[in-house]
Amino acid sequence: MCTSALSGKSYMQETLDGHPRICYNTFRMAKHVFLHLCNELKRLHLLEEDTGIVSVQESIGILLYILGHNADIRLTGNRFQHSLETIQRRLRRALRAFHSLGCLIIRPDQEASELPNHLRENTKYYPLFEKCVGASDGIHISAHAPGCKSTAHRDRCCDISQNVICACNFDMRFTYVHASWEGSAHDSRVMQEAIVDPGFQFPWPPRGSYYLVNSGYAIGSTFLPLHKSVRYHAQEFRGSARQPTTPQELFNYRHSSLRMVIERCFGVLKARFPPLVLRHSKPCCFWTVVDMIKGKTPEEIRKTLTSRMTSPEE
Repeated sequence: MCTSALSGKSYMQETLDGHPRICYNTFRMAKHVFLHLCNELKRLHLLEEDTGIVSVQESIGILLYILGHNADIRLTGNRFQHSLETIQRRLRRALRAFHSLGCLIIRPDQEASELPNHLRENTKYYPLFEKCVGASDGIHISAHAPGCKSTAHRDRCCDISQNVICACNFDMRFTYVHASWEGSAHDSRVMQEAIVDPGFQFPWPPRGSYYLVNSGYAIGSTFLPLHKSVRYHAQEFRGSARQPTTPQELFNYRHSSLRMVIERCFGVLKARFPPLVLRHSKPCCFWTVVDMIKGKTPEEIRKTLTSRMTSPEE
């Protein structure tokens, strides 16, 4: 029931005009970033103002409020003073816009073919990893799968999840996201599909460059894993008596330290958007988020969204 004197429009205005920290705490991004995001979505005609009572800023605010605080639809409807149907409709529109924007901006720098300057000055990484352009690894994203598919989505921790392969550069920016496999799938199997099927548009680095990966991947011209027969994890080298003693251990130690950038990216993502890692995701929007991350074609997204918007289960 919409009984609050503070409407969604007034709430957005109060949040954006208030202390800068309020916007960051509410939407998990600074005010200027939020406004730039809204302007870009409108400039690219991915999300446009209409004759309704919900603006583009409020639509994006609804999505970020849900993702940033793991808020359910009813709580969000009460906060923004809209019906559940309005919240769900605006949520889907915002997700479609985010997916389209992600296809445009989640990509590597085409000119990057070696370590950035701030790492080239560190003898720990240069010249050993001179041609490294980033790191790649998998992350399990919390899922809400149908009962008939729950077994396939159950990972080794017995949680229902989806295995997502990501790549990032050393500025902690994601350059690739591929999510099309259940939580029970191994990282190497997911990566194999991503690099074999041209439809997934894996960002191959320039010739001679490569990504750092963990022991679950095979060595190749594009992927550089660690030595499997010796210590690898950084915590195994802590303490003066546990320093690397062989060339292989030294390589693994530096490899682990440099590849940690992808783990830091995952950590920031989990901290800012809790629903991605909590066990209980929102049935009303989860599969739309999955489609957004999967990188489906606009036609596939349109068909899927149409069927789900008319589904009686929602």
